[in-house]
Amino acid sequence: MIKEIHDKAGSLTDYAGYFLLVFCWYFLDNIYTSMQPIFPGNSIEILVGWLYRLFLIPLLLAGVYGGIRGQQRTRDILSESTFLNGIKTYYWRIVLANLLTLVFLLVITIVTGALGWSEQADFGDNIPLMALIYIPYSAITLLWFAGIVMKRKVFPGLMLGLKTLFTNPLALAIGIVWGTVSFADTFLFDLQNDPTPLA
Repeated sequence: MIKEIHDKAGSLTDYAGYFLLVFCWYFLDNIYTSMQPIFPGNSIEILVGWLYRLFLIPLLLAGVYGGIRGQQRTRDILSESTFLNGIKTYYWRIVLANLLTLVFLLVITIVTGALGWSEQADFGDNIPLMALIYIPYSAITLLWFAGIVMKRKVFPGLMLGLKTLFTNPLALAIGIVWGTVSFADTFLFDLQNDPTPLA
C-alpha cells in the first residue's frame, strides 16, 4: 500500500513546502490567539476575528488543498502557480463549506443548551461535551475539504469525505488523530486564552 501511495502521490518530501507553510501559519495564529484581546471591549475585534475565521483561513486551505492536488497531477514542487490556482478554483467552495460548519456548530450549541446537556454559563468550559462535538467535526471537515478538491463541488465533496472516513480505516485513524490533536490544542493547551475553534 505504501508503495502504491508513493507511486501515485510521490514522496512526502515533495510536499515539504506545504507543511512549512501550514506550520508558519499555525505558529502565527497561536501568537495572535495568545495576544487576545488586543482591544478589550472593542466590538471591532470580534468582527475581525470572525472575518478571519470565515474568509482568511479558507484562503490558506484552498491554496494548500488545491496546490497538493495540482502537484499530484503534475509532480511539480510547491510553486506560486499551484498555490494560487488552488485558491482561484476552490476558495469560494471552501468558504461555503466553512460557513455551513459554523452554522452546524451553532445549531449543536443551541440544541445541547435546550436539552440541558450544558448547565455551565460558558459552553466552552464543558470539556467532555466539546470533545464529543469537536473531534468528529474536525475529522469530517478535514476530509470534506479534500473531497471538495476531488469533486469540485461542496455537497458531493461532503459525501465523498464521509464515505472515505467511514470505509477507510486509515482515513478514520488520521481523522481521529487530527481531531484529537486539534481539540487538545484549542480547548486544553490554549484554554486560558478563550480561543475560537478553527473551522
